[in-house]
Amino acid sequence: GLGMPIHSITDGVIVEVGRDLFGLGNFVEVSHENGFKSKYAHMGKIYVKAGEKVTSSNILGEVGLTGHTSGPHTHLEITRSGRNIDPQTILPEITHMPASRGEPKLAQLKK
Repeated sequence: GLGMPIHSITDGVIVEVGRDLFGLGNFVEVSHENGFKSKYAHMGKIYVKAGEKVTSSNILGEVGLTGHTSGPHTHLEITRSGRNIDPQTILPEITHMPASRGEPKLAQLKK
């Protein structure tokens, strides 16, 4: 919900912090090992700066309503070598969520 903390999916370095006036609103992009990047958007507040190292325990910012959005949520994009990846194919399953599927695959980011 609105104001909830947003964490990086895994260790990385902040490569961009910005504001997309048309779609994503306030966003943070993190570079990870092996060509992976993750982008978090529609953020209400941002607590990091470009160049900072982060882990999954660091708070990048808060869920917000910036950009084009119909309600508070975190827009997550994952790419590898510039190609979009469906986050559900590599993130761990959330067993209590009715739409979750697959097995935990976050380890792929470290390969």
